[in-house]
Amino acid sequence: AEAIVQAEEGMKLLQQHFSQHKRWVAHSLVLRGECRLEIARRSPDQRQAMVNAAAEDLNQAIHLHVTADGPDHPDLVGPLILLGMVKLESNTVDAKKMLADALRFAVQTCE
Repeated sequence: AEAIVQAEEGMKLLQQHFSQHKRWVAHSLVLRGECRLEIARRSPDQRQAMVNAAAEDLNQAIHLHVTADGPDHPDLVGPLILLGMVKLESNTVDAKKMLADALRFAVQTCE
């Protein structure tokens, strides 16, 4: 019985470690996405490739945040708003709706 308790405690610590690792990777992806969005704005010849790469980075970051902390965590606010901005940059049809949804989520999470 003691070994089972120790194993469960070890699993909890391991889960916390993996969640923190996901947060760090997600944060790095958000930063890279921001950089790519800035390159897209400054370099017309690289615009579409950088916009696509930024969207991919942000989608991965959002996925990692959700798996680490759940779908209602405040750390999702930044990547969601940034993804809306990326979609606006690429003139995606749903960009305004996505940005509005991200802002509503931000207000709800901060209340």
